[in-house]
Amino acid sequence: MPPPPLPEGDKSTKGDRILTPQHHLPADIERTSFHIITEELEMMGLTPPPEHEAVVKRVIHTTADFDYARNLRFTPRAVEQAVKALHAGAVIVTDTNMALAGITKPGLERLGGTACCYMPPQKRLAPPGPSQR
Repeated sequence: MPPPPLPEGDKSTKGDRILTPQHHLPADIERTSFHIITEELEMMGLTPPPEHEAVVKRVIHTTADFDYARNLRFTPRAVEQAVKALHAGAVIVTDTNMALAGITKPGLERLGGTACCYMPPQKRLAPPGPSQR
């Protein structure tokens, strides 16, 4: 199916996709992103094994880096064991507050788990004063 025509005077494109600013709910953005990732992986001839697919797509979604589809390596049964640990109420320890912020806490709590980060939050630096510019 061909892409819809560009709005009058708009030349913003990436490949055959039209980049049109819109406002969406986060779940809609995520669903669309995963759909695009699936299509792109198929066009690249990359199909992650079913047991790794969700992790590979999540990493690509988070980083926008399709090289992970080629470079991620998994210990046998790692994803299966991780899912079992989550369902058993595992504690997730992250090494950055940004990673901690990306964990869906209500979902983790429903499984009886928690998440934490022992790195202190970064302090904001004050903008340079007149003598420091």
